[in-house]
Amino acid sequence: SHTFIFTGVDKEWLELMILTAKNPSIMQVCLRSDLLPLLEKMLAGLQKCQKALLQHMDSQRLQCPWFSFLPLEDILELICCGYDVQQLGLSLKKVIPFMSGLLMDSFTQQKDGARSYKVTGLVSHHGEELEFKQDVVWDGAVETLVGDVMEQVSHTLQDQLTRLVEAQNIQTPGENQVSWLVGLPPIWTSPEATQVVILCTQLVLDHALSHSTPSHWSTMARDLDACILTAQQMLRGRGRSNHPPPQINMPSHSRYDLAEAQSDQQLVPIPSEHNDLDEGEGLPSKPHVEPEDFIQPYMIARLQTVIQVLVQYRNKVQNFLSHSGAGEVARGTEPDPSRPFAWMCTPHFEWSPPATSSSPSLCSLACLDARVLYAYRYTGTAPRIMLTPPSERCLLFLMHTINHGSSPFITGMETSDVLNEFALLTGQSLFTLVCTGQVIHTTVTEYLRGMVATNSWVHFQGVHTLDPSVLQTLCSQLLHVHRARASRAVSVKLASYTLTLTPDAPTVCLA
Repeated sequence: SHTFIFTGVDKEWLELMILTAKNPSIMQVCLRSDLLPLLEKMLAGLQKCQKALLQHMDSQRLQCPWFSFLPLEDILELICCGYDVQQLGLSLKKVIPFMSGLLMDSFTQQKDGARSYKVTGLVSHHGEELEFKQDVVWDGAVETLVGDVMEQVSHTLQDQLTRLVEAQNIQTPGENQVSWLVGLPPIWTSPEATQVVILCTQLVLDHALSHSTPSHWSTMARDLDACILTAQQMLRGRGRSNHPPPQINMPSHSRYDLAEAQSDQQLVPIPSEHNDLDEGEGLPSKPHVEPEDFIQPYMIARLQTVIQVLVQYRNKVQNFLSHSGAGEVARGTEPDPSRPFAWMCTPHFEWSPPATSSSPSLCSLACLDARVLYAYRYTGTAPRIMLTPPSERCLLFLMHTINHGSSPFITGMETSDVLNEFALLTGQSLFTLVCTGQVIHTTVTEYLRGMVATNSWVHFQGVHTLDPSVLQTLCSQLLHVHRARASRAVSVKLASYTLTLTPDAPTVCLA
């Protein structure tokens, strides 16, 4: 019925505009006796249509909680995509911000012969393809497609990380084992997603640090320097995707001897922009590389992040050395017993193999007694930032608050870079609402509902600018969620919505 109402209003409006265009006198047009009743009738019809449309949008949000983070215009755009694959991919970027499109395929239904579509993966901004573990069949309903895609992304990333970590055999300790750092370069050229490659690299480095002693740190710093140089060479094209990855031939040495084993690789210093030397000036000239030999853009972004991670870990080891009494270690005296605690105070990754064959492996970001489970949300090839000591202290505060709070509401977090990095480190979805005086109660409620229903994080940027009544609504609803989690309730009611609570997934609200 609302379709007929809108069609009638549209027809009447077009007829009115045609008559107006034919009469050059604006006074005669406006003084028509039937004009005001006609406009009031059209306005009443449009208000009925708007109310029906809002109710339909609310029903779509109930079916897909991810729509809670989108304005009504974006939801309407998503629903109206139909089978327009390109437009659907562009619209979904507002829900999955690190993707640029979908990998889709069509097939014919055996019963009625109609053609349907299936989503086989995602594409990042740099062109990296994430092939799903299982295809997602799409019947045209966007509200079900988004949830299925997010679930399949999580399963695929978890499966890739499990296979990649198990291949490194980091759970086998032993002083006679070949250094775990030897296996890093093959990881970087593996076909897994970039976020899985980076996470596996961090797991290997943290596991190596956790099994090292101060006497190994100086050798480990040299190993990391060699890894950085290897990654830089791969970035220059020696490890490009259309060539086999560089292999490091290593005998069965003791641990942390990568630098010595790579000494025969004849690593070439990387020329800088001020270092264009000729053949006779000590360094080889920059080799000529054909265009087809360049590595893919996503591999460039991956290796840049790898180098950044390696530099960060090398600086961490060097910092341990500068505060660990390296002189005493060199003289053979007992090392400072407080150093393991210094490593535990820094954010690091831990890997827990599955307890049973049916249970999943667990990856978590840890610091002291705080643990935040990795959420396996898609982050693509997103750029990362270097963690400085103040940033690490901020992460430590966030981790302990999240770990020990039922539903924490953390204020004073106006630095979005640290929050974005924290979300990337934990594989979490972070949605930001820029608060102004025009933000209404409904918008705040929808964001909180999406936060609880999808176990995502929400950042209310500039929360102090909210209207006092809206801020009161935000605080009262957060307190309601906190009490429900503290009492271990299975559900919570926000406004007119009843939402199920996930026990192991904290709801985090930042402001």
